[in-house]
Amino acid sequence: MDYGTYDKAQPFLTSKRLLKTLQDNNIDYKYFEMTHSGHGLQNDNRLYQKYMETIEEYLEKYMPIHK
Repeated sequence: MDYGTYDKAQPFLTSKRLLKTLQDNNIDYKYFEMTHSGHGLQNDNRLYQKYMETIEEYLEKYMPIHK
């Protein structure tokens, strides 16, 4: 999961509640906090790249493409 700390569409504090729920229920997750971005995650390029790589890993693990 990822959140921009300056997000006005999805308030940042909501991410903290979701994070606690994931932790409380032992759910496998990775958390990315984009400290310079809003909803578009546009100002944290290096971290955004890592986030996108993590999405690809997740999709390969849980939704692999069968050829």
